[in-house]
Amino acid sequence: MIATFIEYLRNTRRLSSHTLRAYERNLRNLNDYIENKGYHMAELTKEVIQDYLTALSKDGKSTATLRQIAATIRTFFRWLKHNGLLVDSNIRYIETPKMAKILPHTISDIDLRKVLSDLTIDSPVRAMIALIRCTGLRISEVLSLRRTDINKKELSIRIHGKGSKDRIVYYSTKLQSYLNKTVRPLDGRLFPYEDRHARYMIYLALRKHSQNRYLSAHIIRHSFATSLLQAGAQLTTIQALLGHESLKTTEKYLSISNNDIRNDYLRCTLE
Repeated sequence: MIATFIEYLRNTRRLSSHTLRAYERNLRNLNDYIENKGYHMAELTKEVIQDYLTALSKDGKSTATLRQIAATIRTFFRWLKHNGLLVDSNIRYIETPKMAKILPHTISDIDLRKVLSDLTIDSPVRAMIALIRCTGLRISEVLSLRRTDINKKELSIRIHGKGSKDRIVYYSTKLQSYLNKTVRPLDGRLFPYEDRHARYMIYLALRKHSQNRYLSAHIIRHSFATSLLQAGAQLTTIQALLGHESLKTTEKYLSISNNDIRNDYLRCTLE
């Protein structure tokens, strides 16, 4: 049942392999728990799942992890119900702890320029970093790109995003020079990496030139959004470029911008 669900997600949602592994791991762990309790998946109730989440919390699981697990369970049981199984409809109301508001981490443009000018870093890795810096793409979106998605005449890229939703992003002639140096795999993809390998290679490249505590492909995306906002871009424009379904997701970058304004004010204010 779990394997069938994961295959369904793979074929319909265009989720990254990293996300699919997380979904499968969450459901396997839930299945182990309920088997020890003598339950079957189709017999589960909201109360049983709530007890499971409480047990995970006592074991030290973070709020973010608990929310991810709860989201996995809700999606799985919606799929079960859609496929005709009688399940407890109250499962969609399982409670999870609220996330504390944490500002997204960013990396300075100075550090990114140092990375991009470092010729000891492989060209495809620098091209991925330049692509995220210029377009704000998710790493999963970068790795799914094919040559046919690039429109050199319009300087645009068609993105096959989360939830099977396509969008168009734009890029500069400077980025085109990085893309021209990449070695194209035989299957038509733009980059020759799998998800985990790409994330690791980008991390190593960033670590060479940045002292940031948090380094990943995703903070380049955060930096892209923050730079646009500070340059005066409309929030709805940033939402469209990032592929956010809800404007509330994009609004978190306002906090970064306001925080920068406050710091500049305090630094420049005369006593």
